[in-house]
Amino acid sequence: MQRYLYLRDLISRLLEDSPLTSEEVVDDVRHLMSVGEEELAFDTMCSWIYEDSLPITSAYHDRLVAAARELARCTPLPDSTNSSKARPPTSAGGVSGSSAVPPVGSAHGRTAHRGRGARRADPVARLVG
Repeated sequence: MQRYLYLRDLISRLLEDSPLTSEEVVDDVRHLMSVGEEELAFDTMCSWIYEDSLPITSAYHDRLVAAARELARCTPLPDSTNSSKARPPTSAGGVSGSSAVPPVGSAHGRTAHRGRGARRADPVARLVG
């Protein structure tokens, strides 16, 4: 439980300091954290920063890299009893991978997906790599 609270606080602080201005996106990230989806919340935040080409400082970039490493470290490895919570394959930069299509916020507190095409590079890896 302590680890969960630590991750939630880490992502919340990054969100508060992020260049994101869309309340809808910020609300979606907060919603994802409220239902225990810290990794998806972090991925959503990084996806929007990347997709919207929002400027970030080198210090904020370093914080994103540290958070990505922390999330990758604490995500359980796949095994036969817990395959639904398995960590995705790690990219060359040591950052967990994400789905082929980046998440996008919706007005219903859920995450939808953009239909911009099939396979794409991991937006978190592009931001923090």
